[in-house]
Amino acid sequence: MKELPVLKTAAMKLVLAIFICVSTCALAANTPKPDGTEVSVVEGTLIQVSKLPQADRNPYPDCNFTAVLEIQRITAGKSIPKKVILVLPGFVARQYTSEAGFKTGDLVRATIVPFASMPDRIKQTQQADEVEDVDLEFFFARPIVKISAFQPVKEKLSFTDRRDSSDQIVSEIKDPAAATERLRQMREDLRHINEELTKHGGDWDYWYESLNRFRAQYKKKYDEKAQLWVGDSYFSAGQNEYGKGYSRDFVSSLVAFNKYLKDRNVDLIVVRVPQKGEIVDDLFTDAPTDQISNPYLLRLYKELLDADVEVVVDEVPRLKKARMSFPLMYYYQDFTEEHPAEGAAWVIAEMISERLQRYDSIRKSPKVPLKREKVSLQTGGFKWPAGNSKFKPTEPVTFYSISSDQLPLLKQGNNSPVLVVGSSFIGSPSFERGGNIPAYMAYQTGVIPDVLYREGSNATIPRTIAREGDAFLKHRSVCVFPLVPWAIHLPLDLPPLVNPATKGKVLLSSHSGNDLRKIIRFAEGTAANVFRYTSDGSLTVHSRSKDTRAAGDFTVELPEAITRFPYFMISIETTTKDAAAIKVTYAKQNDHVHKSYTQTNLEEFFVFRSEVASGNAVFSIGNIRPDTPMTIRSIQIYGLK
Repeated sequence: MKELPVLKTAAMKLVLAIFICVSTCALAANTPKPDGTEVSVVEGTLIQVSKLPQADRNPYPDCNFTAVLEIQRITAGKSIPKKVILVLPGFVARQYTSEAGFKTGDLVRATIVPFASMPDRIKQTQQADEVEDVDLEFFFARPIVKISAFQPVKEKLSFTDRRDSSDQIVSEIKDPAAATERLRQMREDLRHINEELTKHGGDWDYWYESLNRFRAQYKKKYDEKAQLWVGDSYFSAGQNEYGKGYSRDFVSSLVAFNKYLKDRNVDLIVVRVPQKGEIVDDLFTDAPTDQISNPYLLRLYKELLDADVEVVVDEVPRLKKARMSFPLMYYYQDFTEEHPAEGAAWVIAEMISERLQRYDSIRKSPKVPLKREKVSLQTGGFKWPAGNSKFKPTEPVTFYSISSDQLPLLKQGNNSPVLVVGSSFIGSPSFERGGNIPAYMAYQTGVIPDVLYREGSNATIPRTIAREGDAFLKHRSVCVFPLVPWAIHLPLDLPPLVNPATKGKVLLSSHSGNDLRKIIRFAEGTAANVFRYTSDGSLTVHSRSKDTRAAGDFTVELPEAITRFPYFMISIETTTKDAAAIKVTYAKQNDHVHKSYTQTNLEEFFVFRSEVASGNAVFSIGNIRPDTPMTIRSIQIYGLK
């Protein structure tokens, strides 16, 4: 089914009503409500009401509409901003609701909840939206009634600010023309997705199931390791999972990261680097003529666009169109290798570079003279596949290398208007030799981007940016985030609950060496080889076996003194060169980080709101390579004030 925005999307803020035909799910009177902690009871004035379409002429039988509510008072429940957008039922089964009669200036009393918390059948209903304010939060109202006057109350709840007062907005870059072009691009991408969904019956599941035969055909070719030269371009039936799944937690974390950057006046552009099988399926099977082999990726992109996250939606067709221009788009001669070769890296850089031209800061930046030459990796690289006399299988694969008098070409600087972030996929074919997505972007735009390169982990990027501080974003216009294909299955590591750098820290306890044994308890049933203490008392964490990256859990005893502070922080000193995933749980709160093979900082920290008099924090460790254990040297616990 088509879905409505989970959050307000800037791509839908048009002066005229936009009616996205999405579902025929009826809005039941007994609308389910989420956890009661999300509910607010408010009174206020409707200061804008979107116009409904005519029910008898509308293509779909149900329609919601939006209205801006200026809240006079919060009489019960959770504090929320003073001005919000309400989603209201307009008509159900072509019958107008009582809310359809609301008009600008009406006084109302309503029980409201965050729209993102509503079930899919509510979020998938057509919506009429004329509201242009890009910063307001969405809420669903049920029930809502018109009143003649505001009722006196003994005690009113305070309003929340839209932004935490500790946030520092540092960017001075303003570019209205770029913002307008960004909205146009996102509207166009949404229109394309909605049109494709309509062509396939308006039902994601039906569309996906209709491709079962094709998926079975491709799976057979994949199992056979089918391969071929087409002219001077080489392909094989590489990995293509075609799975339905993407994590809702991934979506919400990417939305939160987008907001973090937006609050600092930095745009985010996301592009998922496809699996190499996604751009060759039609060479080995009767693939769909519309080049959409996994509709659920479009569903993901729609959710992100609806939540004001700019994502490139046509990467697969673009890569297919360009594939005969390169001998290798991916390293198809190695069936286990997923990283992009020169072809895919170059085309993805082109797609991003086209969007970067909307920014005044990029168009006006002095163009750096860059050199382009063919190079190869003499050690550790791939050899050409056999079967074409122009490419000798005894010789290493060549690729374009971008270089300049500025060495190194790519670095983690602070001054470029473009920041490219990511893991090893932004460093392939070679980070050091200048053959990769950000280097090719530099050649195509003349502007060298700064990079935040964290090999081994996409997930760590938002938290790492927060660690760098707001000054790191001061001169940016845009952050480009090429995702590894499987990044969509796990949430990103978000900035901590509060920024420890802006708080006073009080050391409550410190443990290192043999003292670690006093506060650490291993989970019952943990394999004996997972956790080991070294001669100096450090704790090493190993994978359970050579065939898995799973490790195990342990608890850390917390000092009772944490309750004297609104927040506390657990800091651990580790070693570098591993990419462990560390999740810490305390009193139903979670904080997590993914380490990177290339990070230089030794400290990782986890922040929580103090909730119980005493207790434990549970550490869950994963993604441990069998040959690369993680080492914890010390643990400190701080109160934050």
